[in-house]
Amino acid sequence: MLVIQTCQTRLARPQRAWSVRAARGFTLVDVFTSIAVIMVLIAILLPSLTTVRETARRVVCGSNVRQIGLGLAMYADDYDGFLPPSRFSVGQPPQHHRTVQVRATTPALALGLAQWDGMGVLFNSDYLTAPGVFYCPSHHGEHPYAANLSQWFSANDEVICNYQFRASSDPFYSLAGERALVSDSLRSQSDFNHTVGCNFMRADLSATWYTDSVGRILSILPATPNAAGASDDVLDAWDFLDGIDSTGQPR
Repeated sequence: MLVIQTCQTRLARPQRAWSVRAARGFTLVDVFTSIAVIMVLIAILLPSLTTVRETARRVVCGSNVRQIGLGLAMYADDYDGFLPPSRFSVGQPPQHHRTVQVRATTPALALGLAQWDGMGVLFNSDYLTAPGVFYCPSHHGEHPYAANLSQWFSANDEVICNYQFRASSDPFYSLAGERALVSDSLRSQSDFNHTVGCNFMRADLSATWYTDSVGRILSILPATPNAAGASDDVLDAWDFLDGIDSTGQPR
C-alpha cells in the first residue's frame, strides 16, 4: 500500500516548465566594436614593438663591430702588429677614412679582377668566416646583406659592406687608444645604419654605442657618397667619434 501511494504522489507532482531560449549570435555592431578595440591595441603596442626590434638589431650590430675589431687585433698579432692592407691607406692624401669596400678592383690588377681589401682580408684569411658579420641588420641603404651575399663567393665582384674600417699603415699598437677603428658606415646619410647613433670600436678594443638623438653625426655625413666634399665630411665624422670637434680641439 505504501509503494502505491508513493507512486501516485510522484505522478501527481506537476511537471516543471522549462523555457527554451534561443541562442543569441554576434551582431554587426559587435564585430565592428571588436575590430576597433583590436586596432586601438595595435596602435598602442606597435611603437613599443618597433623599439624592441630596433634595440635587438642594435645589439646584433654592436656584436658585429666587436667581432670585426677582434679580428683586426688577431690579424695584427699575426702580422707584426700591422692591420690589413687597404688601397685607401695609400696615395696623396691617403683616404684611410673611406674604407667600405671589402673587395675592390685596383689599377694594378687586370681589368675585371678584384682583390680583398681592408676588412675583407679578414674573411679571405679565415679570421671571420661569416659574411653576415659585415652587415648591420638595421641597414636601410643600397647594400643590404641579401644583395651582396653571392658576390662574396665570386671571383671578380666588388663588395661593399655596412661597416667602415679606418685603415692605417702604422702599427696597430702605436695607434691612440681613443682612435675610432671600426664603425657603422659613415659613407653617406643613406648608408648610416641607425638614425639615433652608431656602434663603433676604438683601437683599445672597447666597443661603444654613441647616442646621437639630435643627429649630429648624420648632419655631418654627405647626402650621397659622391657628393662634393664627401671625403672631408666622412673624415669629420671619424674625428667626431674620436672626440674631436670641427676646429680640431677635444670635445
